[in-house]
Formats: sequence, C-alpha cells, structure tokens
Amino acid sequence: MSSPQIHCASLNTTFKGVTTSDNVYQFRNIKFASIPQRFARSELVTSYEGGVVDATVHGPINPGRKVTPGLNLLQLIFALPSQYTVEYPTMDEKECLNFVITIPKERPSDELLPVFFNIVGGANTLAPAGIPLYDYTHLVESSIAQGKPIIAIHVPYRVALFGYGLLPNGAGGGNNALFDQRNAFEWVKRNISAFGGDPERITVGGESAGSFSVDCHLQAKDSIPYFKRAVLSSGTLRLLRPYTEETRLEFTQKVAAALGFEGEDWAERLIAAPKEDIMDAQEKLGLWCMNAVDDGEWFEKGIDMDKPVVPEWVESIMIGDCGFEGFLWVKHHLTTPASTIIKILEAHGELGKAILAVYPGFKPDVPQQVTLLSILSLLEDILFFHPNHALISAYKAAGKSVYQYLFDQNNPWSPATHKNHHGCDLLYWFNGYDLPTDKDQAVCDAMMRALIRYVNGEEPWGKDGAMAFGPDGVVGEISLEEAGKRRHGEVWEIFEKFSAEELLNLSDALVPVAHG
Repeated sequence: MSSPQIHCASLNTTFKGVTTSDNVYQFRNIKFASIPQRFARSELVTSYEGGVVDATVHGPINPGRKVTPGLNLLQLIFALPSQYTVEYPTMDEKECLNFVITIPKERPSDELLPVFFNIVGGANTLAPAGIPLYDYTHLVESSIAQGKPIIAIHVPYRVALFGYGLLPNGAGGGNNALFDQRNAFEWVKRNISAFGGDPERITVGGESAGSFSVDCHLQAKDSIPYFKRAVLSSGTLRLLRPYTEETRLEFTQKVAAALGFEGEDWAERLIAAPKEDIMDAQEKLGLWCMNAVDDGEWFEKGIDMDKPVVPEWVESIMIGDCGFEGFLWVKHHLTTPASTIIKILEAHGELGKAILAVYPGFKPDVPQQVTLLSILSLLEDILFFHPNHALISAYKAAGKSVYQYLFDQNNPWSPATHKNHHGCDLLYWFNGYDLPTDKDQAVCDAMMRALIRYVNGEEPWGKDGAMAFGPDGVVGEISLEEAGKRRHGEVWEIFEKFSAEELLNLSDALVPVAHG
C-alpha cells in the first residue's frame, strides 16, 4: 500500500504520511517551530526547503519531569491492563515541537473541513505524544460515520523549566510554552488548508494543563482570534495560575544551584547543561507541576483571577470536569491527619474558619478516611469545580453560549479505586484503547458525537442544562441544579466571599510540593 501524500503549496513541500484505518490518514512529526537554544522563544517554521517530508513516524517529545525508569506512568494513572505497554518516543529538546495531523482519507473537493486543535495536558511538566491515548483515528473515523468529517491535530509544547524557565533581566521569557502554542496556531492558520482543513473553523481543546493553556489563550493580554470555539476539560487559568517573575526566577536559580551553578554565570551554565541534569535537579526539588508567569507580556501584569477575561471574538465554550478530580492528591494525603489540616486552616483566618465549618473531615478524632475525602474534596473544589463555575458565570454574563458537561463514568478497569478520576475522560473522548464493556463504549460514542457536533459549529446539547456522561453508562442532560449538587455547589457561595488569590494560596499550603 502506497503512503498517502499531501502537497502544501504554501510551504512548497510534500508530506508523506501513514494509513491508520480504512478511512483515515495520519501525518506525524511535522515540525511547526524551531528552538534556537534553551530558554529562547521558538521560531515558526516557514520552509522545509522543498522536497518530501517523511511524516510516517512519531517525532521526539520534549523533556520535562523525570519518570522513573521502568515505571509505566500511564498504567498507574489510567489503570491500563498490562497488554497496553507504553513506549514513549525519544526526547529531543530542540526537535520536540511537532504535530500529529489526522485527516479523513476522502475529503470534499469543494469544501474545507472544521479543525480540532487539541493541546496536550500533563501538569505543564509532561506533554505525551505518539501513544494510543492521544491517537485521534477513532475520533476522525466517528466524524466520517456521522457525516460530519473533521481534522484533528495533536499539539505539544515545551514543559517544565524548558517551557517556563526565567533568567535574569527577563531573559528566557517565562511563558515560552504558550508562545510555542501560538506558533502552532499560526502554522495551522497558514497551512492547514493543504490537508483539507478550514483555517476559519478551528476549535481548540485541551485537558488539564492543556485546558489551562486554552484559558491562557482566551485571557492573554493580546489574544489572537485563531479559533472561535473552545473546549476546556478539567482546567482553567486558576489551576496553574501565573506566579510572579520573582518567584519563577527564584525557582530557576534553585535548579541551577542544585547543579552547583551558583556564581554570576549560573544562567549561562544552566543554558549549556545537559537536559538530563536539569531533569534530575527538578526531581530533587520535587517539581510536579509548573505554573505560568505573570510576565506583563502574555498576561496583563497583575492579572486578576477574580475577573476572567472573555474575548469578544470567541463564540462559545464547552466546559466540564471529572467527578473525582481529587484523585490527583490521594497519594500525597493518604496519611495526613486532621490535626495537620486544622492547623493550616486556622492560619488562613476567616477563610479557614468557614471551611472548618462545612467539611466533615476537619475535626479531631474523625476516621482517617473521612479526613482524606474532605481534603480531596476541598482541593477539587478550589482548583476545579468552583473555577469552572466562575468561568461559566463570566461567559454567560458576557452573552456567550456555554455548554457544560460532567464526566461521571468510573474508570473501566479500576472503578472502585480510581472512580471517575482526573483525566479519565481522555479514555472516552478519543477511544484510543479498547473499552471493556458496552456501557463504557456507549459513553465514549456519545462523547465523540457531541465533540464532533461542536467542532462542526453545532450545539452539542442544550444550553439550559448540563450533559452528564455517566455514571454507569447513563448519558443525558440534567438540570443545572443537579449539576451543582454533583459538584459541591453548596460551597460556592462560601468561596465567593473570598478572593481567588486567598483560595489559591490555601491550595498551595495544602499541597506543599514544588510548583516551579
């Protein structure tokens, strides 16, 4: 079987891809930006010097958080069966900004197709690619079967210190990862028509840090209308809110100091250090997630977390979360006693008092399991459920269409332990793995249908309620009142008496790991 080929006149280049199903082509390792050196702004690729680009093999991914050798992180997070071994592509700091573009084999000659531009998640310290979890073959196949074909693009970016590091005098940018994504948008805007995609019908999506990134593009100081619709899955700007430049510079210096770079030339030595050494240093410092930087360039300096920016040019958002976002912190707080949390809350004044009154696990002598569940509930309320409520309210107040969903289907392989955990929805949005039951597949099919409708400019469901995906394979619209009950809406009124900064400072105290 011959390899599919796409000629891009704007780049004077032919891309040679692969066939991933009877009806779908995929083009891998398409470099959209180059990186001159570590901590430098990436530069848009505008030429491949003619000829043919081999887009048949997945390209390298970016270095970020260190993963212990032999540890299958995805199997731990998603409880994947043992047959799903994961082999990540190689890491290459300079060659990591590459797309995977998935398209229908048959495309109309007289019409360009809508595009789904998906920004990968991973706590801003990982950005996986080239694995089944992010293979959009089944999504594109489903769009063809619906008679609503789409093109889907997997978008990586630099992560951890490589994407958000800051050097003295503002060098290093601080938010290079976001500018990488902006270059990705620009490449697509200029060139996606060669693949049959419509640059005027782009829907951006993302999960977790990817969803946070989507909100960063919406709330940027000089936001650019590359897209008209946005899907935010388990993440807003509050999730990894911008830290001050001083805080980020301090963390960058800590990484340098961990490598023994403490003289005046520490920045130059950090630029030249092997990437593996930087990854080791980040691990020693406990880096788990990476916040953006309040730089005055991407964001308006001193951005107000209580006043979300709603661009005039965006048409609508689809926004939702998973029922057990608190899964992220189970390991960290498995044995944390109530007395420790009570002490933290008492140090946060009136906010702490209000929280002590409503969460049952923050009382002396309660069972450890009750304390654990209250800690997890509080963190997911502060970082996921209430921020989604605040963003939904801001968009509705601006007259925008909002489509809310709740993902409540339990993990298909570990329903009792993992429940409907953070990231579980990825198994269903893209169907990258074979789901074990008809109920799971029914949820998956419903989610893909809704996403495809939305990317095609249609309503995925009604605006007057919310769509519930699960539990137990049940899919259907529920009232906003019911949606609020499922997401602890009784605490929102309490939270709204305090600033977002107060709430987020409390969440930082509850999760004392390095955020960069």
